Amino acid sequence: MEEQDAHFGHILSFYFRKGKNASQARKKLCAVYGNEALKERLCQNWFAKFHSGDISLKSAQQSGLPVEVDETRIKAIIDSDLHSTTREIAEKLNVSHTCIQKKLKRLGYVKKLDLWIPHRLKEIHLTQRISICDSLLQRNEINRFLKRLITGDEKWIVYNNVNRKRSWVMQNEPAQTIPKSEIHQKIPTKEPLATSKTAAPHPSQKPPQTIMPGKKPTPISFTPRKPFDDYIHCIIQR
Repeated sequence: MEEQDAHFGHILSFYFRKGKNASQARKKLCAVYGNEALKERLCQNWFAKFHSGDISLKSAQQSGLPVEVDETRIKAIIDSDLHSTTREIAEKLNVSHTCIQKKLKRLGYVKKLDLWIPHRLKEIHLTQRISICDSLLQRNEINRFLKRLITGDEKWIVYNNVNRKRSWVMQNEPAQTIPKSEIHQKIPTKEPLATSKTAAPHPSQKPPQTIMPGKKPTPISFTPRKPFDDYIHCIIQR
């Protein structure tokens, strides 16, 4: 095989020096050795090597991305991560992503959206919820703490909801099932409340006045806030 590659390298180098392009050189070579003697891609690799200034007659199969790739390696990557993209697989195997697409199609792989299944509680979790509710009801009979709870009518804005992903499966196989994630994955951080060291001014407070000589300052009226309102505001902000 190496001797044949070197022999074809001499022939292609001869046509390259005569000013022929890759297509013309391959046509003349295949007219003598047969249509399957030299692949068009390999001939283009030879001419690309010659154009770059490399006139050595080493095999041009190593130049550029390899055309053939082991299908077992593709299967191993998919088995390890069903959400792998064609570009990620191509980068790991040092081939073009179009080559991976063709291989996956030949192997019968397709991408399907994962199916969400409802989160099912185990028996121990259900028992824990019942016992907790029962203990809270018994506690409320002794100490009416439920009446002291302060609730607020506040709506959270969802920061990020998990979207379904696509997984590689065979054409005749169902899509992969995964547990459905919680609705709220992340909650946006709110502005921290002003502490006692850096108290925010009351909205009714007016800006400071510049007192001119011989002029009396205008009295400023303040509307004190109710402590209970401040308490409610802090609870809602949290």
